[in-house]
Amino acid sequence: MRLLLILPAISILFLFPSCLNEDSNDADLDGCYVTVVPGESGSFYLVTDEGETLEPIKNYTFKPERRQRAVAVFTLLEKESVLYDRMIDVHRLDTFLTKPIVENLGDRNTEVYGNDPVFINKYWIGDGFLNIWFSTYQGNKTHVINLIQADPENNPYELEFRHNANNDSRYQIGYGIVAFDLSTLPSTNGEKVKLRFKFNEEGTGIRYSEQMEYNSKAQVLPGNPEIPQATLPGNRLLIFN
Repeated sequence: MRLLLILPAISILFLFPSCLNEDSNDADLDGCYVTVVPGESGSFYLVTDEGETLEPIKNYTFKPERRQRAVAVFTLLEKESVLYDRMIDVHRLDTFLTKPIVENLGDRNTEVYGNDPVFINKYWIGDGFLNIWFSTYQGNKTHVINLIQADPENNPYELEFRHNANNDSRYQIGYGIVAFDLSTLPSTNGEKVKLRFKFNEEGTGIRYSEQMEYNSKAQVLPGNPEIPQATLPGNRLLIFN
């Protein structure tokens, strides 16, 4: 899948401890990262990183083929939903790159997946996804982003962020966001485990992320950092898949 993601050169961020504003009225807008989940007969609903389910009223046309991460802007409605936690009026739904963990190919990892440097700006686990906001030098080629398990047999929760710039020129900084589905990792059986990923940092070399708590039975854990919400559109273009 080829995806064009536009983010501001200097992003304007909003920090939401929760994406739902309980003090809002029908005129207020809420925004947060969500998972778009296909429903029946072409419908869909949203799951927030806090685990709440949101049902859009039937005025926003979108037909997801699979679970897809997105930034949603919406209004909370007073009307009650029969099947979900809240009813919403969707104003904007910007999907972004959502991928599974790929196979570790051993000695061929760098050949196939690359190991080009990036800046890692923010990361968090929400709704069973590892979400990574990154940036890198780019020109006009498609960059490829992947996540692998560094040692699937002995440490399945040690991951590697892989970036293949495809020999692109280093013309300007481009920004991207990607969500990796963690559902193929072994079940933690309700226990918390430590999860981290390593990456090749621009100007520094190989680095590790901070340890994150992961529980496959609980998609969101208390104490997760507040999540930046980016306003769109912007003026830096990064092409990646």
